[in-house]
Order: sequence, then structure tokens, then C-alpha cells
Amino acid sequence: MHFRSDGTLLKTMIMILQSGYGPFFVLDCGKTDETGEAPVYELSLEGIRGERKRVADSFGTFLLDEVKVVVADAGAR
Repeated sequence: MHFRSDGTLLKTMIMILQSGYGPFFVLDCGKTDETGEAPVYELSLEGIRGERKRVADSFGTFLLDEVKVVVADAGAR
């Protein structure tokens, strides 16, 4: 994957979701907490050189939030 070789991602980051509208989401395994959980960040198209926003403290929290959005959207239809 070119994201590491071109400097978009750190070696400790794992891409978990591409948004489809620009930003993408990564686990930063270089910043694990005392329980071993890695935070999830939203990165702009510039990757680590651009905007980085922490969106969840763990993958589990991130996934649950994403599921809640999908369920809410489905209920609104």
C-alpha cells in the first residue's frame, strides 16, 4: 500500500475505513492505552501531514458509533 511509503500514514497506523468523501480512519497502534486499545483518528487526504482528529478511544467504540448512525439513518426512512 502506498500510504506508508509516501508518508501519508505512520508505520504504526492501520487504515480501517475510507469515508468515500475524502477523509479516512485509522487505528494508531503506536498510542495504545494501558489495556492495549488503540485510538481511532480521522485523517484528511494529506494523512499525517494534514488534519488529524481523534474520533474514538478504541475500535470497539468507533464501530459501535458507526452502527448507531446506520441504524438511526435506517429508522428515519
